[in-house]
Amino acid sequence: MIDKRASMLLDYINEECSDGVYKIFTVDELINSLPKKMRTDYEGIKTDIEYLKDHEFINCKYGDDTQFCLVTLNKGRLFEEQTVDQKKEKKSYIVFVLFSCIGGIVGGIIGGIVSGLIMSLI
Repeated sequence: MIDKRASMLLDYINEECSDGVYKIFTVDELINSLPKKMRTDYEGIKTDIEYLKDHEFINCKYGDDTQFCLVTLNKGRLFEEQTVDQKKEKKSYIVFVLFSCIGGIVGGIIGGIVSGLIMSLI
């Protein structure tokens, strides 16, 4: 499973390489693409890039202490699309559960009122 920082890095690389062409990224650019609480140093970026490369999310033509030449592969683009789909599914599930609970509460109230009316008539 891909960790959050590597996922955010992959999102940034996907954005920049949307046309499927290799792009040169500086290490500082990759570090600054992450939110402040997720930022790391060169070693962290290098580790994340190696992980993404080993799991075939990206391809790295070359890399050194200051820059990397990267492009996203099909698996990397599909991962982003699947993540968006999962977020949509999660939101629809939450709405379904919320409406189910509200329906149960309203049904219970109406059932209680109706049975109370019937009992008062008897």
